[in-house]
Amino acid sequence: MTVVIQEEALRVSGNAIDASATSSKGIRIFTHAGGAHRDEFISCCILLATYPVEGIYRCRDIIKTPDGQYIAIVENELIQINVGRDIVVDIGGEYSPSRKLYDHHQDLNLPSSLLMILQHELFFDINNLPKEIIFIDYADKYGFTEAKRVLKADVGPAFVDSAILSVFSIRNIITQGDPLYEIMREMGIVFQAKLDSYADTSYIAV
Repeated sequence: MTVVIQEEALRVSGNAIDASATSSKGIRIFTHAGGAHRDEFISCCILLATYPVEGIYRCRDIIKTPDGQYIAIVENELIQINVGRDIVVDIGGEYSPSRKLYDHHQDLNLPSSLLMILQHELFFDINNLPKEIIFIDYADKYGFTEAKRVLKADVGPAFVDSAILSVFSIRNIITQGDPLYEIMREMGIVFQAKLDSYADTSYIAV
């Protein structure tokens, strides 16, 4: 998933919903549509448990306009991203914590989006992680077969049930009041507690 600069971007931005009209219900999370993966799913759950979140928007693409606006294509709707306030996870082709842009696909040397979220949004020490998270990070970048070969383990499916990933995969907009939103928020609380239980030094000052 990459940020695309198109000649028609100016026209698109003129039709997009203005980011300044962002709901007072909270920030928005933007991630990719289609088949869901464990890294962005867990990231979304943890963010729901950490911040007031208006909703999760799963994008077909993100367009960067010549004047620097970021436009998310969600179903048939164009939504302007409030860069630096909204959080972009696993899509966009950019890694910039100060602007809350967390994609890793443009550089294999980067950690997965999940580790980016843990490090920069929860201030978690990513050098002190449980094996489940290490496996998810490696598998997301190199595939499950390679992760099992290198790490000599297969712990990914035990951490997130594949059934809920299937449900997440077919939903494009998940907002407050949606049962899936509430389930994911509760899962985020559980994920955070599980991570905290691995070491007393999980959180670091920045």
